[in-house]
Amino acid sequence: MPDGDAEVVAEAAADYGRFVGLPAKIALDENGRSAELLEPIGYVATSGVEWPVPAGAWLDGASIPKAFWSVIGGPFEGKYREPSIVHDHYCIVKTQPWRDTHRMFHAAMLCRGVSGFKARVMYYAVYRFGPRWGVPGDIAEAAPAQAAEVADDANADSILRDVEAIRDGALSLHDIEQLADRSADSPAG
Repeated sequence: MPDGDAEVVAEAAADYGRFVGLPAKIALDENGRSAELLEPIGYVATSGVEWPVPAGAWLDGASIPKAFWSVIGGPFEGKYREPSIVHDHYCIVKTQPWRDTHRMFHAAMLCRGVSGFKARVMYYAVYRFGPRWGVPGDIAEAAPAQAAEVADDANADSILRDVEAIRDGALSLHDIEQLADRSADSPAG
């Protein structure tokens, strides 16, 4: 999925917040799949909401569904490395609502220069297949976090159709959420 140069230049001019504590310093665990954050980083949204991640935070990279890694890369590489670290931390600690956490990931990716198309596809991936949990302080919060759905061969066709729809249409995040929900609810996945 090549990034369009014009799209990247146009999006770079927009304000998507800022990061503090860059570059992120991590130590990969022996399994190469999880990591520990060695120094704190954080993302500050344009609204002023801060998303700090403390040194010592354990990161499992699981908030980006593994089925998407071959297309977009693993969670600790590329322009979305720091957004992935912040998103991963909040998917683990669950101190913010899951929808806000996934939307922050989208804005943080744009902040780091990920193209709009790739950011929308990654947002779709975490919205449709990423973890979901109750709102902090809500009675339902006690339920464990669950992925909305598992990305696998059974729903590969719907994923490809949805990615094409994202590519071909100027879909807002709300439109992407509706697309993901419709696909998850359909019998063929």
